[in-house]
Amino acid sequence: MIIITHLLATLLVVKVFTVSDTIEMFLCLLFGVFIDMDELFTTFVELKKSKNFGVFRKNYIKFGVKRRTWIQESGGLAISLSISIFLGKFTPFIANFVHCLLDWSSYYRSQPLAPFYNRLETRGFIKTLSLEEFLIIFFLLFLYLCFA
Repeated sequence: MIIITHLLATLLVVKVFTVSDTIEMFLCLLFGVFIDMDELFTTFVELKKSKNFGVFRKNYIKFGVKRRTWIQESGGLAISLSISIFLGKFTPFIANFVHCLLDWSSYYRSQPLAPFYNRLETRGFIKTLSLEEFLIIFFLLFLYLCFA
């Protein structure tokens, strides 16, 4: 899923649960959108391991390659749940759960139970920048505007 999908879904969670606290808003955005920043780390690691950019492009820049770390899987859910319990506000966990649902439905490989159990590997059915993803974006935008 592209960042617009995650941003709209997170903003919808924030709007539905009427988040007004700055810290809670920051945590919702962190766990709902900016948790994808770990993909930059994995990209730099893969680029460093590759001998040249051609090898990197052939092996890493294509549909279906696993780019996620355990932070975008159940490990991140455990972290966001712990923070939510500590704060007594569960919208960061809900934003993270929605993010995970979107990622698990996307075409890239994932390990939904990582880091607790790494043998289960799944692949979703929605390709990035496909008609299905654009329909999800329009549906989320429609819901966001309905809750105005």
